[in-house]
Parts: sequence; structure tokens; C-alpha cells
Amino acid sequence: MMKTIHTQCLILATIFLVSVCACKENELTIPDTNIDLSINRTEGLAFGNFESLKTKYPAFGELFYSQIVPIRQDDSQVIHEEWEAFTSDPFIQELKTKADSVFTDFTDVEKTLKYGLNNAQQSGLIEDIPNIYTFISGLSYQCFLFDDEDAEGIGVGLDMFLGEAFPYEQLAPQNPSFSQYVSRTFNKEHLAKKVLETIVADRLGDVKGNTMLDHMIHNGKSLYVLDQLLPAIPDSIIQEYTGEQLDWCERNQQPIWAHFVRDDLFYESDFRKFNKLVNPSPNSPGMPDEAPGRTANYIGYKIVSAFMKNNPKLNLNDLLSWEDSQEILDKSKYKPR
Repeated sequence: MMKTIHTQCLILATIFLVSVCACKENELTIPDTNIDLSINRTEGLAFGNFESLKTKYPAFGELFYSQIVPIRQDDSQVIHEEWEAFTSDPFIQELKTKADSVFTDFTDVEKTLKYGLNNAQQSGLIEDIPNIYTFISGLSYQCFLFDDEDAEGIGVGLDMFLGEAFPYEQLAPQNPSFSQYVSRTFNKEHLAKKVLETIVADRLGDVKGNTMLDHMIHNGKSLYVLDQLLPAIPDSIIQEYTGEQLDWCERNQQPIWAHFVRDDLFYESDFRKFNKLVNPSPNSPGMPDEAPGRTANYIGYKIVSAFMKNNPKLNLNDLLSWEDSQEILDKSKYKPR
């Protein structure tokens, strides 16, 4: 049976970790977590014999050759030629060499992944710990979920986490997905958060409704759940802001709220009018230059946090399944001062 990627999360993040606002201390310790986590470093195996990856990891191997690096498999000669072309491509080889260098030691990443996945299991968000598969795809995929043999699998494209020194923007200057404000989080420090975000996105599903309020509550739920799963992670990683941007949002909740009210944005259904307020952007239109993009998501996070504080009997699954964004706003009693 053909394996498929059922949640693709080419994460559109925004800012490399520079500093952390006072919400959480900069120096945080990730607790040790005693869970079994299978991390399969397939990038080396994939560059060997064509059949070796499929033999050792049947589900991921099938997915890798059919969708991640599509190889025609109906002709043995074509298979050999296409695979040879991929593995010998200088750019692909450069990506693998860089990934091998950046991720020589996977200890810290593994520790953070165990911490977050254990919290996800304890909270009931997942039943079993998923299997992790790292790979190189030529900058095609960052994180995705798929159906593995005996559990969920999560693919992690290490070439999408090479750090701020890698010239993502120069490689595709016309592609907004590689803009500096997006690619600044394509680094080792954000990897575990983006893996957990992929799981949360799958559980959360699509936005229910088409107003800005619907979008900001939807995204606020994701941020809140990630904060609960990774409470020892700096807020700047959860929110994907710099410390300065996070501090600006914290200090300017009331002006942000006032701007949304003044421009009748909460119930606006024309996505073009609030796109930069809920999706990655270098700024928030109509606000001071210091305002980062996605400020509506930040307010959505504050609303959801207040809602959960006022309803302590609700768990994370209850929150994710609560579809009425207006009811969440009303019950949150959130009003910035």
C-alpha cells in the first residue's frame, strides 16, 4: 500500500533566536525524559544503494523514493540513472555535507524531542511516541507526518535546519518561503518545536471559519499547545519572534487590540486584508515599524491562554476540538489594558 504524507509542514517560521523576553529565562534546562524514541538518521543510508533504504525502513523508503525524491520505479535503467543524478548532484552533496556537520551531535535535539513528545503523550495529544526519520531532500520538505509500519512517522528534512549562516534567501530570492524573516528559524534550535508543531497542526485541522478572529484563535491554539508541550523552551522559539519583537508585542497588546477594533478587522473575511497579521511577514501593516508580522496570532495566543485559565477543567484535546472562536473570545474575558 502506497504510503502518503498526510500532514506536510513546510514551516513558514520567522526569526532566528537572538534573545528572550522576560517571559522565560534565556538559560533554561530541558529535563531528562526516559522514553524510547526511535531516531533514524537515513540521510547516509539513502545515498548508498538504491534498495538499502527501502530494505531497512520499508514505509519511509517507499515514501522517500515516490514522493520526497520522486524516482520512476517502473524501469530499472531509469531508476539507476535518476538516482545517480540525484546523489551526484553537487548541490545535494553540499546539503548533505553541511547537514552532517551541523548534526554530527544530535544529543540536544533528541533530548528536547523526548521532552516534548513525552508531554504530548502524557497530555493525551498522542497515544504512541512516533518514529523520527531524518533525510536530505534538496530543500523540498521540512517536517511531515506519515503512516509508518507500526506507529506514526515524522520525516525531518535536515537540509531545512542548517542555520543562519546557510544562504537560503540567496538560493531562491523570489520564493517568500526562503525570505530572511522566514528562514531565520531554519536552525537546530527550532527543530524540536517544528516537529511538535507538525503534530499539533495535524490534530488541530483546518481553520473553522473565514474571519480574522477565526484565524487568530486557530493559530493561538497552536501556540498555546506548543507552549504547554515545551514549557522549558524560550518563548522566542515558540512564538518565532526575536526577544525584542516579543517584548514589543507584550508591551503593546492594548494598541494592537485598538488597531484591530478601529479597522474592523476581527470579523473581516477578506483574507487579503489580514494576511500579514496571521501569516509570516516582516511587519504588521498599519502598525509601527517595530511591530513584527503575525501580531493577530500573538493576541490569539493571549486570548486562548486566558480562556484556558478561566476553564481549568479543559484539557488540550478539549481546546483543539472547540470550534467556536467567538465563544472562546467571550469566555476568555481577555481585554488588554
